[in-house]
Amino acid sequence: MIITDASFLPLLGKDAEAVAAFKEIAAYFDTRWPLAVPRQVLVDLTGETGRIHLIATKESLEEHERQMAEQGADETVRTLAQKVTPLAVPGTRRDEFRRVA
Repeated sequence: MIITDASFLPLLGKDAEAVAAFKEIAAYFDTRWPLAVPRQVLVDLTGETGRIHLIATKESLEEHERQMAEQGADETVRTLAQKVTPLAVPGTRRDEFRRVA
């Protein structure tokens, strides 16, 4: 199993709006590409305070890559992503992958 973590820093004063936009994406993903463990939207309280994360647990890297390809072709995903882009500090997006030990 792998854990995917897509995150970004919201613009100052836009954190609630950015969290709501990321939750909307997570909800759509959970209906379109359901997982055994529902996706979570988390906000850092320490370290990079305020960084917003979309966490997902997937069976394999292959499953993740397949979903990413499908999401890239999905018009709704593109529309939802356009809501997040103006709320994020440019250049702060980060994608991380972890293997469950």
